[in-house]
Amino acid sequence: MRVSAIGWMKDSLDEVEQYAGLSASVSHTHPSAVAAAQAAADAVFLARESSSKRHIRKYLEDKLGYAFSTGVVEDAKRRVREDPAEALKADLTVLLALDAFFSSHSFEEAIEKAILASPDTDTTAAIAGAVAEPYYGIRYSLRNQGLLKLPDDLKEIYQTFLSSL
Repeated sequence: MRVSAIGWMKDSLDEVEQYAGLSASVSHTHPSAVAAAQAAADAVFLARESSSKRHIRKYLEDKLGYAFSTGVVEDAKRRVREDPAEALKADLTVLLALDAFFSSHSFEEAIEKAILASPDTDTTAAIAGAVAEPYYGIRYSLRNQGLLKLPDDLKEIYQTFLSSL
């Protein structure tokens, strides 16, 4: 969930994957967890570059081996329902978050679907929202409501980030 900024800050998929891998390896030791972080960052980058959902999905399937077929997604949802600890596995979380994005029609809907998909709601919604934001944008009123809740020091960081893009 922390890797999405890399999808905004780097200028190529190779760079995104390199830095996402480095970022994830600090807190995740399993290769599938590192690949999940790369998938999340790649999806943000591709959405930022105005790629279609079809293109994003195909890239993640071809390059990183993700499968978004109905059977795979339903199996992941079943596993998470039966054992909520499964939601803590990065590859399942990213799969459910990206599926929420792929099946949505707005930023808000992507977040809603992600929350319903997994008990690890903050992580799943953060990933789905990170991809949905460059793809759909965020309504001005919703963005402003969020900014009003931030303390001044975080607003400053947000403004610095925006000015660096």
